[in-house]
Amino acid sequence: MLVKILTTFKARIEPDAKPALFKRGEVTEVPDQYVDSLFDEGYICLPETTEPKKSAFEVAFEREMESAQIDFQAMTVAELKVYADDEGIDLSGASKKADIIEAIEASLAADE
Repeated sequence: MLVKILTTFKARIEPDAKPALFKRGEVTEVPDQYVDSLFDEGYICLPETTEPKKSAFEVAFEREMESAQIDFQAMTVAELKVYADDEGIDLSGASKKADIIEAIEASLAADE
């Protein structure tokens, strides 16, 4: 079934295959037997729909998180890369932690 990925995740779709990476925002095929559980867990939605309706708590939590200052220095390189990937930030050319943080902060500043 064709679905839109809401949250980046890895899943083993075929028993003997390596886990596949599904990235947030992609529209891709997912075997029908996995659709219900992935939908119930909030990982996917139908591509013609928008984000699933959020509870008042989720909306308030997201607002609080958006206004919170993120301490990138406290994050590991792996965490920084996941954050950048989730936010759609290009890290090409950035290999050191300082370069990755600089790329993230530059992208965030450009979005404001």
